[in-house]
Amino acid sequence: MDSQPRRIGIDITTRTETNKADKQAILALWDRFLSTNIGFFLLEHTSVIRTFARSEATFVTYIAPGAISFLIGFFLLIIRNIIFGLLFLMAGFALLIVGGILFWAYFKSEQRYRDDLITRKELLNQHDVVEYVSAQTLSAAADHVLPEFRANGWPAHQPIPARWMGISIGTCHGVNTWASSEQPLYVLGPARSGKTTSVVIPLIMEAPGAVVATSSRRDIIDATYSFKRDGWQVTNRYQNTPATINNSKPLTGRAGSCYLFDPMNVAGSDNPHTDPTLPPRLNWNPITLCANPVIARACAETMVNTVGIQGDNKSWANAAIDIVQGLLLAAGLENKTLTDVYEWSSNTQSCQTAARILRNHPENPTAGLWAMHIEQLIGEDTRISSSKMIGVTGAFSSLSLQQVRDAVTPDPTRPVLSVDEFVQSTDTIYLLSPLRPSSGASAAGAGVFMTMFLTQVRDAARRIAPTKLGGRLQPPLTLVLDEIANIEPWQELPQLFTAGTGEGIWPCAFFQSRKQAEDAYGKAEGQMWESSNKLIMGGLSIDTELREISLLTGHRLVQHTDDSYNTNGSLFMGGSTSTRSDKVAVLEPDEVRRLPYGNALNLHTSHRPGFIHLIPFWQRGYQPIQ
Repeated sequence: MDSQPRRIGIDITTRTETNKADKQAILALWDRFLSTNIGFFLLEHTSVIRTFARSEATFVTYIAPGAISFLIGFFLLIIRNIIFGLLFLMAGFALLIVGGILFWAYFKSEQRYRDDLITRKELLNQHDVVEYVSAQTLSAAADHVLPEFRANGWPAHQPIPARWMGISIGTCHGVNTWASSEQPLYVLGPARSGKTTSVVIPLIMEAPGAVVATSSRRDIIDATYSFKRDGWQVTNRYQNTPATINNSKPLTGRAGSCYLFDPMNVAGSDNPHTDPTLPPRLNWNPITLCANPVIARACAETMVNTVGIQGDNKSWANAAIDIVQGLLLAAGLENKTLTDVYEWSSNTQSCQTAARILRNHPENPTAGLWAMHIEQLIGEDTRISSSKMIGVTGAFSSLSLQQVRDAVTPDPTRPVLSVDEFVQSTDTIYLLSPLRPSSGASAAGAGVFMTMFLTQVRDAARRIAPTKLGGRLQPPLTLVLDEIANIEPWQELPQLFTAGTGEGIWPCAFFQSRKQAEDAYGKAEGQMWESSNKLIMGGLSIDTELREISLLTGHRLVQHTDDSYNTNGSLFMGGSTSTRSDKVAVLEPDEVRRLPYGNALNLHTSHRPGFIHLIPFWQRGYQPIQ
C-alpha cells in the first residue's frame, strides 16, 4: 500500500484552464471581425454589438436571433413553404450554435466589457471625438496659440499640424485622440497599468519642443534615447494637414541633444560617463543663475521644501529659506560651486563666509538684506539658531556623497548647459533618481537637485515667454514627470498646473493614486485635479477615489424589466411585466476599477468622458531616419 500522502490539486488541470485557449481563439476572431469595415459599421452605427455587450444582456439575448429564425422556419413549414422553412430552420440552428458559443467565450470576457464601454452612448461618440479632441481641433487652435509659426513663414493656406500642439494618445471610435498642450495632463494609474509604455514614452518621443523627463528607472532612456539623438520617422503617419495624406511628409522627430542627470547611478551602468547606451552627463551649474536673487529665492524654497518641515515647525522652514537663499546668492555672485555652499551650510560659523561675500557686493541691494539673516545666527539663542539650521543642513545633506557633488559640479572642459537656450530647443534631458524610502527622506536627498533643475527650467521658460510673439514658448516645453511624488515632490508643480500652459509650459504628471498626490502636495493637489486633462487607467482601489471619478462621468438611465406572477406561478394567468428606469453613473466605481488594460478613461473639463484605446510605443512605428 502506498504510504505517500496524496497531493491534492497538484498537476491537476481544471476545465476552465483547458478551455481558456479555445475562448481566446474565439475572441481573437471576434476582435478581427470588429476591425473589418462591416464589424466597424456594426460597432459604430448600429445597436447590434451594444445588444450583446451591455451588462443587462443574458443568455437569451445571444440565442434570440437563432430562436426567432428557428420559429419562423417552423411556421413556414406549417404553411407548407418547404424551401424557405428549411432555410430558416438551418439558419436558426446555425445562429443558435453561434450564439451559444459566443455566450460561452464572450459573456464573461474583458472584450465584452471593452465593447460595452465603446458602445455606451453617454461617453464620447465619433462626432464628439472629431469635434473636441481630434487633430483637426488642435490644428484649428494652433493659429492663435502658435502665432510665431506663421510669422516665421508657415504658409497661410496650410493648417499648422496638430503635432506642434500636443500628441496623439490613442484612438476613440477609430479617430486619433489628442492631448493638447493647452491643458496640463494628470495621469492616474497604479503600477503595471501601462502608464510608461502607453503615455510616458510616447510623450517623450512626440513632444513638440524641449523635454524634461523624470523617472526612477532607465527604461525610458532605453526606449527613446537613440531616436531622440538621431531623429525618427513614422512612414504611415503625416505631419501636414491632419485630414489629408501626403506621402512626401511623414511624421518625423528632429535629432537633438540629449543629456542625463543621474547622480545616484540609477541607470546601473558600470561606467556611466562613457556608456554609449546612455546620454552624456548633464553639464549643469546650479549656481550660475543664482546670481539673480529671484532665482536664488526660488531655488532655496525648492530645496528646503524637500526637507519636509511641516506643521508647527513651518516657521523654521521659512527661516531656513531666508538663509539658504543668501548662501546661493553669495555663491552665484562669486562664481562658486555647490561644494562651497555645502561647506558653508555645515554650521552657523561657516555660514558667515557667505554673509561676508554678500557684504562685499554693495551694488546688489538684496545682498546686504539677505546677509542680515545669516549674521543673526551668531547672536541668537543656540536653540533658535539650531532650529533654523535643521532646514539649511537638510537642504544640502545629499552633498555629503562625492558622486552627488560630482554631478552638480560642472566639467570645465565641456560647454555648460544654458537653460535659456534649452527651453527654446528640441533637446531632451533625462532626470533619474531613486525612490524615496517610505519614511519620507530621500536617498541622500539626491532628488532635491532634480527639483532644483526643474525650478530653473520653469523660471527660464517664464523669462523667455514674454519675448515671444503671443507671450509663450512655441513650441511648448514639455515636462514628463513620472514618479514625481515618489522621487521628490516638486512643490512648484501645483502652481504650474494652474498657470503654466499660458506661458508654453506643458506639465504632465503621473501618479499611482490621488492619495499619493495628496500626500505629496496636500490640498494643492485638488487644484491640479480640477484644472487638468485627466487620463485614468484601470486598477485603482481606493473607494473614495473611484466614487469621485464615477461621479464625474455623469449619469445615464438603465431600464430594468420586472415580472410579477399570480399565486399559481404563471405569467400567462394573471402575471404582469413592468419596465422601470434607474438613474446610475455612466461608469460605476467598480467599472472604473475594472477599466481594461490598454485603455483609459479621459475626463476633460469641456466635454463628455471618453473611452480611449491607448497605443503603446512599440505599436507607433518609430523608425530611424535613413
